Amino acid sequence: MSDVQEYIGDGLERFTEEIFEFLRIPSVSA
Repeated sequence: MSDVQEYIGDGLERFTEEIFEFLRIPSVSA
């Protein structure tokens, strides 16, 4: 169970990082 939680947490971190980068690109070019 803990392995699954670690896997989900890792995925969420990458997911949020990609979202922040995706949101940052338009604001910088604008």
